[in-house]
Amino acid sequence: MLDARGLGFLQTPEGVACVAEAERLGGELLHRIATMRRRHAAERSGAALALVELRRRAAARFELADRMLFTSVGLEQASGSVAARWRASRFPQGVTVADLCCGIGGDTMELARRGSVLAFDTDLACCLCARANASLVAPHGVSVARADVANLRLREAYLVADPSRRLGARRFLSGDDYSPPLSAMHQIAASAEAAALKLSPAIPDVELDALGARVEFVSVGRECREAVAWYGSAGPSARRSAAVLPEGAVLEQREEATPPVRGPSDWILEPDPAVIRAHLVRELAGDLGAALLDPRVAILTMDRPVATPFARAFRLIDAMPLHLRRLQRRLAHLDAGVSAVKCRAAPVDSEALLRALPRRGERSVVVIATRVGERVVALICEAPGLRQTDAEGAP
Repeated sequence: MLDARGLGFLQTPEGVACVAEAERLGGELLHRIATMRRRHAAERSGAALALVELRRRAAARFELADRMLFTSVGLEQASGSVAARWRASRFPQGVTVADLCCGIGGDTMELARRGSVLAFDTDLACCLCARANASLVAPHGVSVARADVANLRLREAYLVADPSRRLGARRFLSGDDYSPPLSAMHQIAASAEAAALKLSPAIPDVELDALGARVEFVSVGRECREAVAWYGSAGPSARRSAAVLPEGAVLEQREEATPPVRGPSDWILEPDPAVIRAHLVRELAGDLGAALLDPRVAILTMDRPVATPFARAFRLIDAMPLHLRRLQRRLAHLDAGVSAVKCRAAPVDSEALLRALPRRGERSVVVIATRVGERVVALICEAPGLRQTDAEGAP
Protein backbone atom coordinates (compact mmCIF):
# COMPACT_ATOMS: atom_id res chain seq x y z
CA MET A 1 0.00 0.00 0.00
CA LEU A 2 1.49 3.31 -1.07
CA ASP A 3 1.83 5.99 1.61
CA ALA A 4 3.38 9.45 1.69
CA ARG A 5 6.83 8.05 2.49
CA GLY A 6 6.75 5.66 -0.46
CA LEU A 7 5.43 8.32 -2.84
CA GLY A 8 8.19 10.69 -1.74
CA PHE A 9 10.79 8.08 -2.62
CA LEU A 10 9.22 7.34 -6.00
CA GLN A 11 9.68 10.98 -7.03
CA THR A 12 13.44 10.88 -6.47
CA PRO A 13 15.81 9.91 -9.32
CA GLU A 14 16.46 6.59 -7.58
CA GLY A 15 12.72 6.01 -7.19
CA VAL A 16 12.03 6.78 -10.84
CA ALA A 17 14.72 4.27 -11.86
CA CYS A 18 13.26 1.71 -9.46
CA VAL A 19 9.83 2.04 -11.04
CA ALA A 20 11.28 1.74 -14.53
CA GLU A 21 13.03 -1.44 -13.46
CA ALA A 22 9.81 -2.86 -11.99
CA GLU A 23 7.94 -2.07 -15.22
CA ARG A 24 10.44 -4.11 -17.25
CA LEU A 25 10.04 -7.23 -15.16
CA GLY A 26 7.90 -10.06 -16.45
CA GLY A 27 6.62 -13.23 -14.84
CA GLU A 28 4.39 -13.86 -11.84
CA LEU A 29 4.04 -11.37 -9.00
CA LEU A 30 6.02 -13.49 -6.54
CA HIS A 31 8.89 -13.68 -9.03
CA ARG A 32 8.85 -9.91 -9.51
CA ILE A 33 8.79 -9.30 -5.76
CA ALA A 34 11.75 -11.63 -5.21
CA THR A 35 13.72 -10.03 -8.05
CA MET A 36 13.14 -6.48 -6.82
CA ARG A 37 13.99 -7.36 -3.21
CA ARG A 38 17.33 -8.81 -4.24
CA ARG A 39 18.22 -5.38 -5.63
CA HIS A 40 16.39 -2.91 -3.38
CA ALA A 41 15.16 -2.53 0.17
CA ALA A 42 11.77 -4.17 0.76
CA GLU A 43 9.97 -0.86 1.39
CA ARG A 44 11.31 0.70 -1.80
CA SER A 45 10.74 -2.31 -4.03
CA GLY A 46 7.22 -2.66 -2.62
CA ALA A 47 6.43 0.97 -3.41
CA ALA A 48 7.69 0.60 -6.99
CA LEU A 49 5.75 -2.59 -7.62
CA ALA A 50 2.60 -1.11 -6.09
CA LEU A 51 2.81 1.93 -8.37
CA VAL A 52 3.32 -0.24 -11.46
CA GLU A 53 0.19 -2.22 -10.58
CA LEU A 54 -1.86 0.93 -9.91
CA ARG A 55 -0.76 2.45 -13.21
CA ARG A 56 -1.82 -0.74 -14.98
CA ARG A 57 -5.27 -0.57 -13.34
CA ALA A 58 -5.59 3.12 -14.15
CA ALA A 59 -4.68 2.83 -17.83
CA ALA A 60 -8.29 2.45 -18.98
CA ARG A 61 -9.37 5.61 -17.15
CA PHE A 62 -6.42 8.01 -17.36
CA GLU A 63 -4.66 9.04 -20.54
CA LEU A 64 -1.41 9.76 -18.67
CA ALA A 65 -1.64 6.80 -16.30
CA ASP A 66 1.85 5.55 -17.14
CA ARG A 67 3.33 8.78 -15.70
CA MET A 68 0.94 9.47 -12.83
CA LEU A 69 1.15 8.76 -9.10
CA PHE A 70 -1.67 6.94 -7.32
CA THR A 71 -2.79 5.50 -4.03
CA SER A 72 -5.12 2.53 -4.05
CA VAL A 73 -8.00 4.35 -2.33
CA GLY A 74 -7.39 7.49 -4.37
CA LEU A 75 -7.61 5.58 -7.65
CA GLU A 76 -10.86 3.88 -6.62
CA GLN A 77 -12.62 7.21 -6.15
CA ALA A 78 -10.86 9.30 -8.79
CA SER A 79 -12.62 10.64 -11.85
CA GLY A 80 -11.11 9.35 -15.06
CA SER A 81 -9.83 11.74 -17.70
CA VAL A 82 -13.02 11.72 -19.77
CA ALA A 83 -15.43 12.59 -16.94
CA ALA A 84 -13.05 15.12 -15.37
CA ARG A 85 -12.53 16.92 -18.69
CA TRP A 86 -16.28 17.07 -19.27
CA ARG A 87 -16.81 18.62 -15.84
CA ALA A 88 -13.96 21.11 -16.28
CA SER A 89 -15.42 22.26 -19.61
CA ARG A 90 -18.53 23.49 -17.78
CA PHE A 91 -16.50 26.24 -16.06
CA PRO A 92 -15.41 29.47 -17.82
CA GLN A 93 -11.99 29.37 -19.43
CA GLY A 94 -9.26 31.09 -17.41
CA VAL A 95 -10.99 31.29 -14.02
CA THR A 96 -9.43 30.03 -10.78
CA VAL A 97 -11.21 26.93 -9.46
CA ALA A 98 -10.89 25.45 -5.98
CA ASP A 99 -10.73 21.64 -6.06
CA LEU A 100 -11.91 20.43 -2.65
CA CYS A 101 -11.11 16.86 -1.55
CA CYS A 102 -8.91 16.66 -4.64
CA GLY A 103 -7.72 13.09 -4.05
CA ILE A 104 -5.02 12.06 -6.50
CA GLY A 105 -5.89 15.03 -8.72
CA GLY A 106 -8.04 13.70 -11.56
CA ASP A 107 -10.16 16.84 -11.62
CA THR A 108 -7.18 19.04 -10.75
CA MET A 109 -5.39 17.96 -13.93
CA GLU A 110 -8.27 18.80 -16.25
CA LEU A 111 -9.10 22.07 -14.49
CA ALA A 112 -5.42 23.04 -14.77
CA ARG A 113 -5.61 22.79 -18.56
CA ARG A 114 -8.10 25.70 -18.47
CA GLY A 115 -6.93 27.95 -15.64
CA SER A 116 -5.44 28.18 -12.15
CA VAL A 117 -6.37 25.61 -9.50
CA LEU A 118 -6.22 25.63 -5.71
CA ALA A 119 -6.45 22.00 -4.58
CA PHE A 120 -6.99 20.73 -1.05
CA ASP A 121 -7.13 17.36 0.68
CA THR A 122 -6.69 16.09 4.23
CA ASP A 123 -4.55 13.15 3.12
CA LEU A 124 -0.87 13.91 2.63
CA ALA A 125 -0.36 11.05 0.17
CA CYS A 126 -3.19 12.36 -2.00
CA CYS A 127 -1.70 15.85 -1.93
CA LEU A 128 1.61 14.47 -3.16
CA CYS A 129 -0.16 12.63 -5.97
CA ALA A 130 -2.26 15.64 -6.97
CA ARG A 131 0.76 17.95 -7.09
CA ALA A 132 2.81 15.54 -9.19
CA ASN A 133 -0.06 14.64 -11.52
CA ALA A 134 -1.09 18.24 -12.14
CA SER A 135 2.50 19.12 -13.05
CA LEU A 136 2.23 16.73 -16.00
CA VAL A 137 -0.25 19.05 -17.73
CA ALA A 138 0.42 22.44 -16.08
CA PRO A 139 3.87 23.08 -14.57
CA HIS A 140 2.56 26.37 -13.14
CA GLY A 141 -0.74 27.70 -11.86
CA VAL A 142 -1.61 24.82 -9.50
CA SER A 143 -1.32 25.03 -5.72
CA VAL A 144 -1.93 21.93 -3.59
CA ALA A 145 -2.32 22.14 0.19
CA ARG A 146 -3.23 19.78 3.00
CA ALA A 147 -6.35 21.09 4.71
CA ASP A 148 -9.75 20.16 6.10
CA VAL A 149 -12.02 21.72 3.50
CA ALA A 150 -14.94 21.91 5.92
CA ASN A 151 -12.99 24.55 7.88
CA LEU A 152 -11.64 26.55 4.94
CA ARG A 153 -12.70 30.12 4.29
CA LEU A 154 -12.78 30.19 0.52
CA ARG A 155 -12.79 33.31 -1.60
CA GLU A 156 -12.86 31.50 -4.93
CA ALA A 157 -16.13 31.86 -6.84
CA TYR A 158 -15.79 28.51 -8.63
CA LEU A 159 -15.26 25.12 -7.06
CA VAL A 160 -15.38 21.37 -7.52
CA ALA A 161 -15.94 19.18 -4.46
CA ASP A 162 -15.51 15.41 -4.20
CA PRO A 163 -16.14 14.22 -0.62
CA SER A 164 -14.96 10.73 0.22
CA ARG A 165 -17.66 8.12 -0.40
CA ARG A 166 -15.89 5.07 0.99
CA LEU A 167 -14.06 3.71 4.02
CA GLY A 168 -11.72 0.95 2.92
CA ALA A 169 -13.75 -1.47 0.80
CA ARG A 170 -17.07 -0.13 2.12
CA ARG A 171 -18.90 2.30 -0.14
CA PHE A 172 -21.32 4.79 1.34
CA LEU A 173 -24.68 5.36 -0.33
CA SER A 174 -26.06 8.05 1.98
CA GLY A 175 -24.56 11.53 1.94
CA ASP A 176 -24.66 11.55 5.74
CA ASP A 177 -21.76 9.08 5.68
CA TYR A 178 -19.58 11.08 3.29
CA SER A 179 -16.42 12.71 4.59
CA PRO A 180 -17.04 15.64 4.95
CA PRO A 181 -20.81 15.01 5.20
CA LEU A 182 -22.97 16.02 2.26
CA SER A 183 -24.76 18.66 4.35
CA ALA A 184 -21.49 20.51 4.96
CA MET A 185 -20.40 20.29 1.32
CA HIS A 186 -23.83 21.46 0.17
CA GLN A 187 -23.50 24.65 2.21
CA ILE A 188 -20.07 25.36 0.72
CA ALA A 189 -21.21 24.67 -2.85
CA ALA A 190 -24.43 26.68 -2.53
CA SER A 191 -22.47 29.80 -1.56
CA ALA A 192 -20.25 29.73 -4.68
CA GLU A 193 -20.80 31.49 -7.99
CA ALA A 194 -20.65 28.07 -9.63
CA ALA A 195 -19.93 24.66 -8.13
CA ALA A 196 -19.91 20.98 -9.01
CA LEU A 197 -20.45 18.58 -6.11
CA LYS A 198 -19.63 14.97 -7.02
CA LEU A 199 -21.83 12.25 -5.54
CA SER A 200 -22.36 8.53 -5.83
CA PRO A 201 -24.89 7.69 -8.57
CA ALA A 202 -26.50 5.35 -6.03
CA ILE A 203 -27.37 8.14 -3.61
CA PRO A 204 -31.10 8.04 -2.74
CA ASP A 205 -33.35 10.33 -4.76
CA VAL A 206 -34.78 11.86 -1.60
CA GLU A 207 -31.32 13.16 -0.67
CA LEU A 208 -30.77 14.57 -4.15
CA ASP A 209 -34.12 16.35 -4.13
CA ALA A 210 -33.35 17.89 -0.74
CA LEU A 211 -30.29 19.64 -2.18
CA GLY A 212 -32.35 21.78 -4.54
CA ALA A 213 -29.47 21.59 -7.05
CA ARG A 214 -29.42 20.55 -10.70
CA VAL A 215 -28.27 16.92 -10.86
CA GLU A 216 -26.44 15.39 -13.81
CA PHE A 217 -25.79 11.67 -14.04
CA VAL A 218 -22.65 10.87 -16.01
CA SER A 219 -21.88 7.64 -17.83
CA VAL A 220 -18.60 6.71 -19.49
CA GLY A 221 -18.58 3.75 -21.85
CA ARG A 222 -22.14 2.77 -20.80
CA GLU A 223 -21.32 2.72 -17.08
CA CYS A 224 -22.99 5.32 -14.84
CA ARG A 225 -19.95 6.59 -12.96
CA GLU A 226 -21.21 9.52 -10.91
CA ALA A 227 -23.88 12.03 -10.08
CA VAL A 228 -22.91 15.70 -10.08
CA ALA A 229 -24.94 18.32 -8.22
CA TRP A 230 -24.51 21.67 -10.01
CA TYR A 231 -24.95 25.03 -8.31
CA GLY A 232 -24.97 28.57 -9.66
CA SER A 233 -24.07 29.59 -13.18
CA ALA A 234 -22.24 26.48 -14.43
CA GLY A 235 -23.54 23.13 -15.60
CA PRO A 236 -26.82 22.06 -17.19
CA SER A 237 -29.98 24.14 -16.93
CA ALA A 238 -32.45 21.30 -16.29
CA ARG A 239 -33.23 19.90 -12.85
CA ARG A 240 -32.20 16.41 -14.01
CA SER A 241 -29.99 15.46 -16.93
CA ALA A 242 -27.92 12.58 -18.26
CA ALA A 243 -24.53 13.06 -19.91
CA VAL A 244 -23.21 10.23 -22.09
CA LEU A 245 -19.44 10.26 -22.59
CA PRO A 246 -17.21 10.30 -24.52
CA GLU A 247 -19.86 11.43 -27.03
CA GLY A 248 -20.68 14.49 -24.93
CA ALA A 249 -24.42 14.03 -25.50
CA VAL A 250 -26.85 15.46 -22.93
CA LEU A 251 -30.49 14.53 -22.38
CA GLU A 252 -32.45 16.90 -20.13
CA GLN A 253 -35.61 16.59 -18.10
CA ARG A 254 -38.65 18.42 -19.40
CA GLU A 255 -42.41 18.23 -19.43
CA GLU A 256 -43.09 15.23 -21.60
CA ALA A 257 -46.27 13.51 -22.74
CA THR A 258 -46.59 9.88 -21.71
CA PRO A 259 -45.19 7.67 -24.49
CA PRO A 260 -47.33 4.83 -25.84
CA VAL A 261 -47.04 1.32 -24.40
CA ARG A 262 -47.08 -1.60 -26.82
CA GLY A 263 -45.71 -5.06 -27.39
CA PRO A 264 -42.27 -5.76 -28.88
CA SER A 265 -41.66 -4.40 -32.36
CA ASP A 266 -38.74 -4.92 -34.76
CA TRP A 267 -36.18 -3.09 -32.63
CA ILE A 268 -35.47 -3.14 -28.88
CA LEU A 269 -33.66 -0.21 -27.28
CA GLU A 270 -31.77 -0.44 -24.00
CA PRO A 271 -31.32 3.12 -22.60
CA ASP A 272 -27.91 4.17 -21.30
CA PRO A 273 -27.55 3.65 -17.52
CA ALA A 274 -27.28 7.42 -16.96
CA VAL A 275 -30.62 7.93 -18.75
CA ILE A 276 -32.22 5.27 -16.58
CA ARG A 277 -30.75 6.64 -13.34
CA ALA A 278 -31.87 10.18 -14.20
CA HIS A 279 -35.42 8.90 -14.80
CA LEU A 280 -35.38 10.21 -18.37
CA VAL A 281 -36.56 7.12 -20.26
CA ARG A 282 -39.85 8.82 -21.15
CA GLU A 283 -38.02 11.86 -22.53
CA LEU A 284 -35.87 9.57 -24.65
CA ALA A 285 -38.94 7.71 -25.92
CA GLY A 286 -40.49 11.01 -26.96
CA ASP A 287 -37.35 12.11 -28.82
CA LEU A 288 -37.10 8.84 -30.70
CA GLY A 289 -40.78 8.23 -31.33
CA ALA A 290 -40.43 4.97 -29.42
CA ALA A 291 -42.85 3.08 -27.20
CA LEU A 292 -42.44 1.52 -23.78
CA LEU A 293 -42.72 -2.24 -23.51
CA ASP A 294 -44.06 -1.72 -19.99
CA PRO A 295 -44.47 1.56 -18.06
CA ARG A 296 -42.44 0.08 -15.17
CA VAL A 297 -39.48 -1.10 -17.24
CA ALA A 298 -36.69 0.90 -18.91
CA ILE A 299 -36.93 -0.87 -22.28
CA LEU A 300 -38.12 0.80 -25.48
CA THR A 301 -39.30 -0.63 -28.78
CA MET A 302 -39.51 0.74 -32.32
CA ASP A 303 -40.34 -0.50 -35.80
CA ARG A 304 -37.29 1.12 -37.39
CA PRO A 305 -33.62 1.47 -36.45
CA VAL A 306 -32.46 4.80 -35.01
CA ALA A 307 -28.90 5.69 -33.97
CA THR A 308 -28.66 7.53 -30.68
CA PRO A 309 -25.92 7.86 -28.04
CA PHE A 310 -28.58 7.47 -25.35
CA ALA A 311 -29.48 3.84 -26.04
CA ARG A 312 -28.15 0.62 -27.50
CA ALA A 313 -30.33 -0.92 -30.17
CA PHE A 314 -30.92 -4.62 -30.88
CA ARG A 315 -32.79 -6.19 -33.78
CA LEU A 316 -35.56 -8.39 -32.37
CA ILE A 317 -35.56 -11.97 -33.63
CA ASP A 318 -38.27 -13.42 -31.41
CA ALA A 319 -40.27 -12.69 -28.26
CA MET A 320 -41.65 -15.55 -26.20
CA PRO A 321 -42.68 -16.43 -22.63
CA LEU A 322 -39.63 -17.17 -20.53
CA HIS A 323 -39.67 -20.96 -20.17
CA LEU A 324 -36.20 -22.47 -20.10
CA ARG A 325 -36.76 -25.57 -22.23
CA ARG A 326 -38.80 -23.71 -24.84
CA LEU A 327 -36.12 -21.03 -24.99
CA GLN A 328 -33.38 -23.65 -25.37
CA ARG A 329 -35.28 -25.32 -28.22
CA ARG A 330 -35.88 -22.01 -29.98
CA LEU A 331 -32.20 -21.05 -29.76
CA ALA A 332 -31.21 -24.45 -31.11
CA HIS A 333 -33.61 -24.01 -34.02
CA LEU A 334 -32.05 -20.60 -34.73
CA ASP A 335 -28.54 -22.11 -34.41
CA ALA A 336 -27.86 -19.22 -32.03
CA GLY A 337 -25.26 -18.82 -29.30
CA VAL A 338 -26.05 -16.45 -26.43
CA SER A 339 -23.37 -13.83 -25.77
CA ALA A 340 -25.18 -12.13 -22.87
CA VAL A 341 -28.32 -12.25 -20.77
CA LYS A 342 -29.83 -8.98 -19.55
CA CYS A 343 -32.52 -8.89 -16.87
CA ARG A 344 -34.85 -5.91 -16.58
CA ALA A 345 -37.41 -6.04 -13.76
CA ALA A 346 -37.62 -9.83 -14.09
CA PRO A 347 -37.08 -12.29 -11.20
CA VAL A 348 -34.30 -14.08 -13.06
CA ASP A 349 -30.69 -14.89 -12.19
CA SER A 350 -28.95 -13.68 -15.34
CA GLU A 351 -25.73 -15.62 -14.72
CA ALA A 352 -27.60 -18.87 -14.05
CA LEU A 353 -29.75 -18.41 -17.15
CA LEU A 354 -26.68 -17.70 -19.28
CA ARG A 355 -25.05 -20.93 -18.07
CA ALA A 356 -28.17 -22.88 -19.05
CA LEU A 357 -28.30 -21.54 -22.61
CA PRO A 358 -26.17 -22.50 -25.64
CA ARG A 359 -23.09 -20.30 -26.05
CA ARG A 360 -22.09 -21.31 -29.57
CA GLY A 361 -23.99 -21.08 -32.79
CA GLU A 362 -24.07 -19.64 -36.29
CA ARG A 363 -25.69 -16.47 -34.93
CA SER A 364 -24.72 -14.45 -31.87
CA VAL A 365 -27.68 -13.24 -29.83
CA VAL A 366 -28.53 -11.43 -26.62
CA VAL A 367 -31.44 -12.58 -24.46
CA ILE A 368 -33.31 -9.87 -22.56
CA ALA A 369 -35.51 -11.17 -19.74
CA THR A 370 -38.12 -8.57 -18.84
CA ARG A 371 -41.70 -7.96 -17.82
CA VAL A 372 -44.44 -7.11 -20.28
CA GLY A 373 -47.56 -6.59 -18.27
CA GLU A 374 -47.94 -9.56 -15.94
CA ARG A 375 -45.79 -11.85 -18.08
CA VAL A 376 -42.05 -12.50 -17.93
CA VAL A 377 -40.78 -12.74 -21.48
CA ALA A 378 -37.53 -13.52 -23.26
CA LEU A 379 -36.53 -11.21 -26.09
CA ILE A 380 -34.07 -12.89 -28.42
CA CYS A 381 -32.11 -10.11 -30.10
CA GLU A 382 -29.39 -9.96 -32.67
CA ALA A 383 -26.02 -8.96 -31.29
CA PRO A 384 -23.95 -6.79 -31.24
CA GLY A 385 -26.78 -4.38 -32.00
CA LEU A 386 -27.24 -1.42 -34.26
CA ARG A 387 -24.43 -0.27 -36.48
CA GLN A 388 -24.31 3.41 -37.35
CA THR A 389 -24.74 2.58 -41.05
CA ASP A 390 -28.01 0.74 -40.31
CA ALA A 391 -29.65 3.78 -38.74
CA GLU A 392 -32.01 6.33 -40.09
CA GLY A 393 -33.51 9.46 -38.61
CA ALA A 394 -30.90 9.91 -35.90
CA PRO A 395 -32.01 12.65 -33.51
